Amino acid sequence: MMIQLALLLALTQDAEKAQTLHAEMCAALLEARTLQFDYKCEGRSKGIVAKSAQGRILMEAPGSFYQKFEVTTAEKTESLVTISDGVQIRYGDAPPKPAVATMLKNFKGIVGIMGLSTHFFNKAVRGLRPEMKNFSLGKKESVNGMEAQVVSYAIDFGKPELTVTTTVWIDLQSKLPLKRATFLKAGSDDAELTDAFTGMKSGEKIDPKWFVIPK
Repeated sequence: MMIQLALLLALTQDAEKAQTLHAEMCAALLEARTLQFDYKCEGRSKGIVAKSAQGRILMEAPGSFYQKFEVTTAEKTESLVTISDGVQIRYGDAPPKPAVATMLKNFKGIVGIMGLSTHFFNKAVRGLRPEMKNFSLGKKESVNGMEAQVVSYAIDFGKPELTVTTTVWIDLQSKLPLKRATFLKAGSDDAELTDAFTGMKSGEKIDPKWFVIPK
């Protein structure tokens, strides 16, 4: 009985540590005046790559945003560049329109909570409010030469037929995410999703030219 209680206490403490570290990561993202990184995403179904994406994201508070997005499926590869100067936003070659005031906050939340691959490849989760639960603490691992802590949890989107579990590797020095692996099951369908972030920096100066909307 004592062994069971000790094990339960240890698991509870690990869950609290995992949730605390995840909250620190989200705070590091949300509070960053500038944030820049390259990304690669991949979605697999039954072990086969169904879709992949890569690109670059630059953000500067309060509303400047740049994203290069290239997505590849079995049929084709498409590219899109999105630029916002905080007042207007332009998607590809479309005419500019008023910028979305919450864009930076939304993207930082996506990176911190569900990952870009889940957002890009699964339209069913967009607009839903995610609830994180069942945190667990994994091992410490080296990712691209940096010491990372593994944190796993479930994401509840309020749909009983949708099960999502995710694992994120958090840089213990910067508290920024280094990579993420997500398993999503919707009815009889399932997918394995991965995000890899490289060169992620916060607080460093970004050349203003990236946020100039072409005429």
